[in-house]
Order: sequence, then structure tokens, then C-alpha cells
Amino acid sequence: MVVARLLWPRLRGTLNRFVRGDRATRLAIVLLGALFLVFWAGIFGLFGWLVDAFYSVEIFGPLLARKLLEIMLLGLFALLCFSNVITALSTFYISDDLELLLSLPVSRESFHLSRLLETMLQSSWMMGVFGLPVAVAYGLAYDAGIDFYLLLPVVGSALVLSAAAVGVGTASVLVNVFPARRVREGLVLAGVLALGFVLVVLRLMRPERLVNADDFESVAAYVAELQAPVPVLLPPRQASDVLVAALGGRPMPWLELGMLVTGAIAAMGVSRWLTAWLYDAGRARTQQARGARLARAGWLDRVLDIATRPLPAGSRALVVKDVKTFVRDPSQWTQGRLVGSIILITLAS
Repeated sequence: MVVARLLWPRLRGTLNRFVRGDRATRLAIVLLGALFLVFWAGIFGLFGWLVDAFYSVEIFGPLLARKLLEIMLLGLFALLCFSNVITALSTFYISDDLELLLSLPVSRESFHLSRLLETMLQSSWMMGVFGLPVAVAYGLAYDAGIDFYLLLPVVGSALVLSAAAVGVGTASVLVNVFPARRVREGLVLAGVLALGFVLVVLRLMRPERLVNADDFESVAAYVAELQAPVPVLLPPRQASDVLVAALGGRPMPWLELGMLVTGAIAAMGVSRWLTAWLYDAGRARTQQARGARLARAGWLDRVLDIATRPLPAGSRALVVKDVKTFVRDPSQWTQGRLVGSIILITLAS
């Protein structure tokens, strides 16, 4: 109940943007919704074609489709972990409402759980936008039964909770070593470098070879390459095993499902322990840290001045404010970076 009350103002504020917003705000939300549907349809069409192409390969089709699913889940999980680190720095250490929340008679357990869920929602909703059409494409290609679609919320929730817990725990450690704002700015640069690294690794792996057995010296080498698994203790591997079993109509791998769910719960527990141990010291370091330098950079003011000259004075002020707000809070960048990374990885692979 306490956790719900802590989350309610944020949810209510989001709802009020549409319910009590003016006509222009509602129109903007409707247009964004339409763009979302177009994006969803595009992802569904792309992966519908891709899964069908892989699955239709003679003999090795199911292995190819499974390998694609493993790569996608592993990439999504890595991106979610990184995104949650950046968002956790804001929700746990830099958010403007922390002084009020920490002064309330609220237990640290309730505070941590509410902030963990908020971090998860802010960082992981894009997985639903991207993952749902991919899952539906797999379900249609395999002609999956109802059990596959019933398992999707369980598997997806366990994955995003695990990623959120990893992100919060990592943020708690980093903020005790470096100033929170410096960490956040550094992670933005690290995200760009990491994306480049992932693209290079994907090109070196040459995943397109998997659809052409002639590139391998023998059939045995080809099959071995397809069956090379993701490490069993990683949540993406467990999620892949559960979903592939449901897609193929095989018996449920209860061990993998149990490891996935209990692993998410254990990750939340470890995250809570780390935060309880390190939070006060990290919060104190955050208060001593300097403000974000990028939003106050002179070159940014000059660029905005040139770019907004054609606009009326009122619109110009609003644009400058929104851009600086966006630059000052990199947690708002995570979803755009997540979408861009997924698209680039998909195209590169």
C-alpha cells in the first residue's frame, strides 16, 4: 500500500497530461500514439519476415530461429541493464523529490521498492514496445499455443526486474566511487562506445553465415555453431529455454523457469542490500557533486541561440527550456538510445 502511494503521484501526473492537458497536448499525444503504432507495425513486419526466413531454412530452421531469439534476448538484457544504471542514478540519487520523500515517515524498504519499480518502468517500457511484436512474430511463425502467450508476461517481467535490480545495484556502487552527475555523463559516452563495440563484435561474428551452411567446413561445425548456448546462469538463456519450449509445444522446463523467476527475486534482494549499505554515503556524495556541466556550456547556448532565432520570443524560450531540461537529465535519453541501439544491432546482424 505504501509503495502504491509513493508511485501514485508519478502515475497521476502522467495521466493528467492527457486528461487535463489542452487541445495541443492531447493532439501531440495522439500523434505520438499513431507513430507508436506505425513503429510497432514496422517491427512486427520486419521480424515476421526475418523469423519466417530463418524458420523456412531446411533442416536447420528451428535452430536458426532459436539462435536469433537468444541473440535478441541477450542484446535486450544488456541494453536494459545499462539503461537502468543511468535511470537509477536519477531516481535514487538526483531526483528533485528525494528531499521530500526521505523526510517522510516511510521505511527504507518501501522507498527502495517504489524507486526500483519507477526505475524499471522508466527504463524498460521500451522492451514491451519492441519485444511484443517480436514475440507475436515468433508465435505466428511457430503456430504457438496459448501457453506461449501466457508465459510472455512472466518471462518479460522477470527479465526487466532482473535488469532493474542489476542497474540499481550498479548505480549504488558507482555513486560511492564517483560523483553521481559525473557518472551519469560518463555513462552516456560509454553507451555510445559500447554500442560501437557491440556492432564491431556482431560484424566479427558474421551472424549472416548461419543461414548458409556452405560457409562451414562440415555439417557438424555448422550445427555446433548453431547450438553454442548462452551461459546457462544468465536470465536471457533461461528465458530463451522457456519460450522455445512453449513455441515448440514441448514440456515446460520448470527448472529454467524457476531459475528465471527466483533469480529476479534474488537480484532484487541483493539490490536492496547494496542500497541499504551504500545509500546514505552515496546520497551525501551526490549533494556535494557539482551540477551538470553540459546544460551550462557556452557552446550549447550559442547553438540554441542560432537555431531558435526564427522562432517567436515565447516559443524560443520554451524550446531552450525543453532542450536544456532534456540535456540536464540523461535518464530521458535511455529509451531513444535503447530503440536506436536495437535497430542498429538488428540491421548489423
